[in-house]
Order: sequence, then structure tokens, then C-alpha cells
Amino acid sequence: MPLYTRLLFQYLICFSQKKLKYLHQYIIYGGIMNIKGLDVSEFQGEINWERVKNAGYQFAMIRAGYGFNTIDKQFQRNASECNRIGLPIGVYWFCYAVSPETAIQEADGCLRTIRNYRIDYPVCYDIEQASAAYALGEGVTITPALAKQLVSSFCRGLLCDVLHKPQFFRQLSRK
Repeated sequence: MPLYTRLLFQYLICFSQKKLKYLHQYIIYGGIMNIKGLDVSEFQGEINWERVKNAGYQFAMIRAGYGFNTIDKQFQRNASECNRIGLPIGVYWFCYAVSPETAIQEADGCLRTIRNYRIDYPVCYDIEQASAAYALGEGVTITPALAKQLVSSFCRGLLCDVLHKPQFFRQLSRK
């Protein structure tokens, strides 16, 4: 992928999430380019990636894993298949961190998981309501300040690998 495309992708805004059967469809705008992609995890089951590519999807954001070192059950297959057919991928790691130190441990697990795959788009950290609920069960309230620390720590943990551009990943939903 050309450098200017990577740089543009750094500033993409995810503005629309729609269900498409069992897959999420994202339309992302960055500069003057429009890119159609999917967000997938083990919950979508075994995906026919040739069919996805032939349907016009241009990239996939694949959940690599979550927590301290739990690899998504479909990640290796999804990443391998996308790499095989030339469908660009980015990855995300679902947050279960409760401190900056545990966010760094999650970054380490993410890097170990993705190291053998071609990652064309950003490595993202996904903090959602389930992350906050888990933390609360551990006696920790995820405040905006703590969320910022978690993201910063995760990204710092990734920065040792200069090939990846860490980003905060947030799904916006219509209400």
C-alpha cells in the first residue's frame, strides 16, 4: 500500500455501521477515497473470503483477540485467507484492561498474535461497554481519564513495532 494511503487511513472516520447478514459493513471516508470493509470476529463463523472480495469489499478489520492473551478463534484463518487472496486487513484487540500495565500486556499479546501476518491497515484497540462492565466487576470504573490512559498504554506497547500504526477503534452506532 502506498505511503500516502497509509497516512490517509490514519485519519479515517468510521461514520456508519449497518448489519449485513452476520457481518458489519463499514463505509469509511479518508480524504478523497471511499473504502468499503468488514469488521469480523469468531461470531461470524467461517467466512468465504473469496465471496467477500468478489462482493466489492476492499478490506477487513479482523478481531485478533481480547484480554491478556486470548486469540479470536477465527483470527488465524481469517488473516491467512485474506493474506492469501490479497484482501488488505487491519486488526483490533478487544480491551479487558483495568490499568495501564494490563493494557501494555494486552498490546504484547496482540503483537504476538499478529506477527506472522501482513497487516495493511491499523492495529486498533476496541473499548466498548463490555470492557467497562468487566472492569467494574474487577472493582475499577473506566473514567474518560482512565480510558485515555489505557489507549495510550496500549499504543505505546505497539510502537515498538514500527510497521503498525496503532489507533483507537470505536464503533459509532445510529440511535
